[in-house]
Amino acid sequence: MRSGDRHVGDIGAMSPQVLRTFDIKGEVIAAEIDLEALLASEVDWKMLPVARFPGVPMILAVTHGHDLEYQRLIETIRSFDVPYLHEVGLRDRFVPEGANVVKTTLGMWYQAFDRSLTQEEVSALQQNLASRLTAALPVKLVTS
Repeated sequence: MRSGDRHVGDIGAMSPQVLRTFDIKGEVIAAEIDLEALLASEVDWKMLPVARFPGVPMILAVTHGHDLEYQRLIETIRSFDVPYLHEVGLRDRFVPEGANVVKTTLGMWYQAFDRSLTQEEVSALQQNLASRLTAALPVKLVTS
């Protein structure tokens, strides 16, 4: 959620992996709200319409040095202005003991409001994003 250019919160469904990890049955919706940013907002709030078409979740795993901050990864991806990419956030961050690298996994949400996106479309957008990210920052893609 945004108020003008200011990020005030996130809301979404917990991933099936997280639900399985904690043995939770059913669906769970979680929200994180920056109350100071929300209260400081002086603009009229407008809700986006609920999408009639499903979104496509994607993940991107990279390794990088300890000096590269997570926020820089996110800001760089957002600066690319990738079509249909609505959300990007941290999914996992792992620092192996004694290693000089960090593994960061980002979760992304692609969605069109006028049609269903195909997996091929989203895969092409994701591959382009990954190529641009590795060119812009000192990161390496993790392939499984």
